[in-house]
Amino acid sequence: MAELELATILAQAVGIEMDGLEVYLRFAMQTQVPTGKNMFIRLAKDELQHLRLFEEYRSKLLAGKEVAVASSNLKPIQLAGPELRKIDRMTKGRAQADELAALEAARDFERRSIEFYARWASKTADLELRKLLLTLKEVEESHFELIQAEIDSLSGTGFWFGIPEFNLEAEPS
Repeated sequence: MAELELATILAQAVGIEMDGLEVYLRFAMQTQVPTGKNMFIRLAKDELQHLRLFEEYRSKLLAGKEVAVASSNLKPIQLAGPELRKIDRMTKGRAQADELAALEAARDFERRSIEFYARWASKTADLELRKLLLTLKEVEESHFELIQAEIDSLSGTGFWFGIPEFNLEAEPS
């Protein structure tokens, strides 16, 4: 993999994690329901941990060689973007965010993060970076499931982590 391509992956990944941290903290401040607020705080803490992992990887790289700096005219939040901008418009000027809409935007953000990490993990020849990207993909998948469970709970679908909370069918005798 070309050095510039590696730098591009790192720059975009760091941007995605920074944007996730910012968005989840904003949602946490806007959300009034304690379980939703706590979930957004936990997601923000995870994004901060992801940033630390990328910084550790970057430090190892820099210790061994010079790394090109990549720039992009596309801000990483634009990769996850339309849903997050829609939330901003919906909640602007309101004391409380629409938690369900925020959760749906967060779920979309996680889905796009999963796709990003999967795509680049399959392309990189750097084994350490591939392992890091696949690990983060798995973490983002667990975030996606957690957010979906919260959406199911709020919308009253009767599911929790994809499992029906109750069964209306008669038990066999």
